[in-house]
Amino acid sequence: MTLIYVVSRTGSNLTWILFGMDGYDDHLNLSSEFPLLLFLLPTVFFLNIWSGIRLSFRSGGWFLKSLGVYIVLSAILAFSSPIDQRGLNDSWNEYMAPYNQIVDNEIEKAQSKELQFSEKAVETIRFNRKERVVKQAKALKERFTSKTPIPTDSVVLELIAIKKTTIRALDSKNWNDKTGNWPFALPKDVYRQISISDDSTKNDYLREILTEYESIFKDDWDMVRESGLSDKYFNRTFIQRWYKEIFLELQHSKESPDTID
Repeated sequence: MTLIYVVSRTGSNLTWILFGMDGYDDHLNLSSEFPLLLFLLPTVFFLNIWSGIRLSFRSGGWFLKSLGVYIVLSAILAFSSPIDQRGLNDSWNEYMAPYNQIVDNEIEKAQSKELQFSEKAVETIRFNRKERVVKQAKALKERFTSKTPIPTDSVVLELIAIKKTTIRALDSKNWNDKTGNWPFALPKDVYRQISISDDSTKNDYLREILTEYESIFKDDWDMVRESGLSDKYFNRTFIQRWYKEIFLELQHSKESPDTID
């Protein structure tokens, strides 16, 4: 029973292990999806323990006594050592503040140019490493492969994702394919969009994407102390090692933009 008390009081903290995993998107939210389990699990566990105790002592009175102790101790634990979720929320909001500032700045700047975004797209781009973020990154990368001009709002969302760099790879079973795991639009696709677009605002954003690509392969850990964006520069350190082919493609496209097919 002591172990159950400990796990029940620290369970919300243990979920941080899941939240720290790439791709986890609240898949195991038992409290909202299966609230009945919060009652059934400890009840079944208690009854399993009680069966052994009852057979050992052969006394029906133990059930009422142990049930009473269980309820009293649970009540004491609940009121004496509650978990203050506000502390965890405040810490997370403080950690996310620099990343949210990137999103706010870019969206505000884009809206000043009369660009519109769906609430769902903006909400998704705010998250870090969740499954919905990876799906959005895949969709944006695929959109850039089009041989026709893509919407400007998609270009802005891609720029935000690059500036945040909170994902370092797309889901792929073939890790030898560095181009396939690259989480953003390929440099050649960005150059193609520049060549087929006559929208000056969009082209400015596309060129900013290419500038941001160059910064990915130049940034180092010293930037963390200045910005507090630890996830961003940690991921960029890995990106520099994993995607050298992208850097070579970037340099080749920069030198010979007319050769892009």
